[in-house]
Parts: sequence; structure tokens; C-alpha cells
Amino acid sequence: MGSIIGLVIVAVIVLAVANAFLDGAKRSPRGRGGAQIVRKPLMTPNEQIFWHVLRHAAVPLHVAPQVAMGALLQTVGADQSARTATRNGFDRKIVDFVLFDDDGFVHLLVELDDATHRAERDGPRDARTNAAGYTTLRIRNREARSVAMLAGRLAASVPEVDFAAAPAARLANDH
Repeated sequence: MGSIIGLVIVAVIVLAVANAFLDGAKRSPRGRGGAQIVRKPLMTPNEQIFWHVLRHAAVPLHVAPQVAMGALLQTVGADQSARTATRNGFDRKIVDFVLFDDDGFVHLLVELDDATHRAERDGPRDARTNAAGYTTLRIRNREARSVAMLAGRLAASVPEVDFAAAPAARLANDH
């Protein structure tokens, strides 16, 4: 009888410790080395302003912000080690905006070139996405304020899409 009571006491202690650990993990998620995990904005203030202009200029396409390159690119051929090494070169990189149609087909990648972009890093990124069949349109931050100007740049970059389908909506939202 004494051993059963001992087992019950041990089980209660183990459950209490596990519960305390799990409750602590829920309240304060930590990464490696105890770094705290917190929420961050989806877009920078400049990207938010640009997104409002882009979504009007891009009609009839949809605009997805902050898309991981790993969602757009895959590695094929070679052995698993080579594919993994190649994927590690892009899987954590982010494309500012992706324009896609109702069927989910990606027509254009759009990068807002503000102070966070560096030409020496952007060239290899564009070459990688271009090799996979994507076109990247780079817009300087100071060029990103006019819906009509941006619609013209989009039409030149994606001639297969009829951006003239909703000019009234564009003009009403031009800044």
C-alpha cells in the first residue's frame, strides 16, 4: 500500500511540474538561448503606404505582401544535399509583394526599393527568381505614390494582363 501512495505522490509531482512548464511556455514563448518571441508588423510603414497604392493599380490581380521565396521557388535535380544547400540560399528571403490571379498563378514579383534594399544583394536575388521564370519589377520608394503611374509600369511588365479593366477604380484612388 505504501508503494502505491509513493507512486501517486510522484505522479502528482511530475504532473504539477509538467503543467507549470507548459503554462510558462504558453505565457512566454522563447526561442534559442531564451530569446523572447514577439509579434512584428507585417510591413514597414513605407511598404504599407505602397501596398495601398499597389492593390489599386494591380486590378484585376491580387497582391500578397511579404511572401517567402521558399513558397515561390523549389530545387530539383542533383542530390538531396545539393538541393538543400541551394534552398538554404533563398528559403528565408522575402519578396515584398507578389501579384497573382484568381487561379493563383503568379504574374509578377514587386520589390519596393527603399533604404533596406542594396543593389549588390538584389541582383543575385533577381537572377534567381528570373531563372525560375518570374519577372521582378523594382519600384523606387519615391516613385510609389501614383496609382496611374504604377498601373502603367505594371502593364509594361505584365502585357498578358488587361490592367485597363478597372480604370475608374484606379482614378478614384489615385494619390
